[in-house]
Amino acid sequence: MRSVPSIRLPAELVRGPEKLPSHCSRHGRPAVRQADFSLRVKRAPGRLPVKGWPLCPRCVRSRTVWLAVTLVLFFGGLVSFFSALAVRIAIDNPPANASAIIAVIAFIAMLLAWLPSYLSGYPRLTRANPSPDGASVIVVSPSEEFRSDLHGQRRV
Repeated sequence: MRSVPSIRLPAELVRGPEKLPSHCSRHGRPAVRQADFSLRVKRAPGRLPVKGWPLCPRCVRSRTVWLAVTLVLFFGGLVSFFSALAVRIAIDNPPANASAIIAVIAFIAMLLAWLPSYLSGYPRLTRANPSPDGASVIVVSPSEEFRSDLHGQRRV
């Protein structure tokens, strides 16, 4: 089995935006935006705050697209679901099968909104995962540019 290169960043490093590299960890392109987010730690303290993580244009676009798909699926499904119910109530003799099918499809769309929501998440975009104790962040398969910006960091 092939080992995947990764680096371990101390929690103190990721809490300060001025200490992080200026290149994207995934693609190695120069950052156009810095993101603040939290990584969920299995043990105490529960969350590991990350300040100023570098994102390239491709990561920003990917996040924006997946968030838009999430919103369309969830709110489109919500509106369609309640519209089907409203039509069923408003019309005296509605086509039962059509409104039921629309309501079921809308409900399924709302449930499926979790997938693009997951795909737009910062941990997936950045390939950053907290260590079990929350003392560091493990970046899986970082770009060469990201790694070269981290002078003095040890590899895992």
